[in-house]
Amino acid sequence: MNLSIDTSTRYATVALGDDGKVISELSWYSDQNHTVELVPNIELLLRRSEIEYSAISAIGVAIGPGNFSAVRVALSVAKGLAIALGVPVAPASTLLIEAYPYLSSGFPVVAMIGAGRGQVVAASYQKVSDGTLIETPKQLLAFEDLISVYGADNNKPLLCGEGMGSMTHDELESARKSFVMTASEMGPSRHASSIIHLLTQGHIGLSEDVATIEPIYARSATITAPKVA
Repeated sequence: MNLSIDTSTRYATVALGDDGKVISELSWYSDQNHTVELVPNIELLLRRSEIEYSAISAIGVAIGPGNFSAVRVALSVAKGLAIALGVPVAPASTLLIEAYPYLSSGFPVVAMIGAGRGQVVAASYQKVSDGTLIETPKQLLAFEDLISVYGADNNKPLLCGEGMGSMTHDELESARKSFVMTASEMGPSRHASSIIHLLTQGHIGLSEDVATIEPIYARSATITAPKVA
């Protein structure tokens, strides 16, 4: 039994799956309440499915990029449960989770999440004929640079992700000229069930050493060391 958790942004989601089949899923708008809402919703999911914690054999978790504190909540809970239950963790990029529903479309998929200050963090993914997943490193970009970096290819890519909700009308209109627009501009656009499928299909792996799993942030922390007078 696999439990998957994603609190990368203000939209949170948890899911249960067994042998690649999704049993139950719950998504909600959490704003800044991830810490107090995540565990009760996991327990609600388990009760609805009549499943005990002891039945969980692996935990999938979104490790970012995303909101600084929000990403840490899911990862902390996943690590705590993994240690308590003695099970491995499957870390997954939040951008890959965004992209997953569109990987079989035949288009390259560009997934993005808003990073504030008029920027998004984005990466591209493409599943080739043998099932291999090709991905590019994430980039922190201004909206206009998103188009020049990912939209200039002759093979018109598909654009998706929660970051679309941060774009202005003019930015969306510009993006429509360079991308295949499929994802809704309203959240939630990610689902914890995608982590279950990614693990089953071998696109992410299990880690027994949960202490080494680190979060990925959209941008580095703004708090720095004080300047020397």
